[in-house]
Amino acid sequence: FFKQKTAYEICACLVGSEMCIRDRVSTQSTGSQIIGRMSASLFAPELPRVFALSSDFVVSDLAGNESDDEDVGDEALPDSVKQFVQWWYAQWKAQRTFELHAVYETHFDKITERFYKASAWPSGETIAPLVDNDVLFVQFYKTLYYKHLTATLPVTPEQRADAWSDLCALFEQLLAAESADAVACQVPLGWLWHCVDSLVALVVDGAALRAGMDCAGVPDDAFSADVALDTLRRLSAKADVAAVLGAPDAARSGFAAHPLYHALGYFAIVAQTRILCARGDYADAIAAAAPIDTAKEGLYGREPDCQTAFFHALAFALLMDGRHAACVRVASASLLYAQRTKQYAASKTSERLVALLAFASALFAAPLDEPLLASARDSFASAMVRVTRGDAAAFDELFVKSCPRLVDPAATPLAKRAAATGDAVRVVASGVRAAARAAARRQHALLERAQPQLRSVLAIYASIGIAQLAAVLGVDAAECRRQLDAYAASVDASCDVTFTIEAGDVLRVVAPPRARETPRDFFLHQIGQFSALNDVVAPAH
Repeated sequence: FFKQKTAYEICACLVGSEMCIRDRVSTQSTGSQIIGRMSASLFAPELPRVFALSSDFVVSDLAGNESDDEDVGDEALPDSVKQFVQWWYAQWKAQRTFELHAVYETHFDKITERFYKASAWPSGETIAPLVDNDVLFVQFYKTLYYKHLTATLPVTPEQRADAWSDLCALFEQLLAAESADAVACQVPLGWLWHCVDSLVALVVDGAALRAGMDCAGVPDDAFSADVALDTLRRLSAKADVAAVLGAPDAARSGFAAHPLYHALGYFAIVAQTRILCARGDYADAIAAAAPIDTAKEGLYGREPDCQTAFFHALAFALLMDGRHAACVRVASASLLYAQRTKQYAASKTSERLVALLAFASALFAAPLDEPLLASARDSFASAMVRVTRGDAAAFDELFVKSCPRLVDPAATPLAKRAAATGDAVRVVASGVRAAARAAARRQHALLERAQPQLRSVLAIYASIGIAQLAAVLGVDAAECRRQLDAYAASVDASCDVTFTIEAGDVLRVVAPPRARETPRDFFLHQIGQFSALNDVVAPAH
């Protein structure tokens, strides 16, 4: 029988044509025979387009070479890998985005599985002669080199520092370009997101690394949040992303019209939000995210990991800034969009978003959509109930599960050395500030949660002792005094129940100046209004 396949599954040059081929099993065997006859010239840079784009058969054929069957060392380059790198570079020079996307998503992993399953890929210096020493290509290659390295092998602090310096060098080269035409390359969107996301991961992981290990061989400016933020701000400014997002229909020119720079600048805004949130600068994080309208579809929607990370950081910053309704709106929008587009995947960030919604719902009685509320209860029902009762341990549990990774290197050995740089001191200070703000927000949230119960108790008493009130509330005397102080600071004496503390720790409850209107007063007022209206209407008849 015959099976319809899209033209892109066969060859990009056939797009627009209609063709039927036999079922996939028989076709692959036929394709492998054809590719086998092409032998080692398959990946030649000057390969005709019609054959170079048959990527499914190319990689499967290479993986079946018995001569290259075993895992190779770090710097060994089998002939098949050389041919793959040369073919890859040919697609790079030709700016064939579809083929580069296939390399990033599929082919690189297939070659890795066959040749570098338990070892590192060749270094950038090793593959440079194969790609005419193209510096930009080698730098982008290094991002995949380190991606595979961190996922496969134990990574030393020095290797992480090398990844940091190479990534900064890549961004600096892009920033140094004098015109958009000087950067003649097209990079898949997922690859660009990985580059920016790696910078955030190095900042956060680097802070934890310094806190737990002696990093004497790591430069002091490595993993610097300030350096990362400066680089990200310049990337977004280079492409003028804020202006483009503010006027999406306006004509673009220069770097703003270059897809690579626009995508990098957009992702740079997301990364700024995440780093500032991790440092505890919540107001700055919200301001950094302002150019991106979360109520509209954006570039983040094409990368699910980007959307989840961005919305989680923004929602957490809004929560810590006291904007609970906005926090719930942003977190709900991310999860609902993921569920609607079938892009939801179980990840740590997604779990943190659900925990954040459970936290907001339990602590601030924030309304949630039924599907999201069901998800929150499925995972955190017990903790939500205990938080509503004022359980501090449940608060800590749910808060830790909902917050992102924070840059908090308060005990870093680097800060204890006499030669610590000013940047390290600033990072330490930001970590301490983040921890202090989190603790203050926790205490403030618990006090806010207790106010409705305290108000209802005060409304039924004319006077009550603090010890008796603490027993009614189910807390100790010290906690009762803290709740009373928070209540006194937040209520309006002109329209709410207040109190004064007299001798002997006795509360004298003070009712609001305007007493509540009784039913008798209400009906007398309405009768008077009706009589006045009747006097006006009656003469007309």
